[in-house]
Amino acid sequence: MDNRCECRLTVLPHTTVACEIDTSSLAPDEPDWRKRTKSLPHRLVDLDADFERRLRAFLAALDLPAGYFDFAVARDGTPFFLEMNTNAQWLWIERMTGHPISAEIATALARGTPQPPA
Repeated sequence: MDNRCECRLTVLPHTTVACEIDTSSLAPDEPDWRKRTKSLPHRLVDLDADFERRLRAFLAALDLPAGYFDFAVARDGTPFFLEMNTNAQWLWIERMTGHPISAEIATALARGTPQPPA
């Protein structure tokens, strides 16, 4: 696939962080951007409300309070789901964008997940 970018979406109970990683400069024979992570432009992007709602519905179906989603985005803007992790790497995004993901994760953990009534 001819990607425009990859997106890492950190979906926490009360916030979502969407980071676009520009992979358009990679050669066709270099499909794994992770070897060059720090040399690729990263930027935070707004996420379409319906798309975020569907991500949260996915997490709810799995009874998960949070998840880390990876998507490849084609040049025409079509997102392609790659994977969802329950515990993924995120610190590099914080360092490259300055967004305080670690503080948001700490806040989510401190709030806890509401338990259903017994």
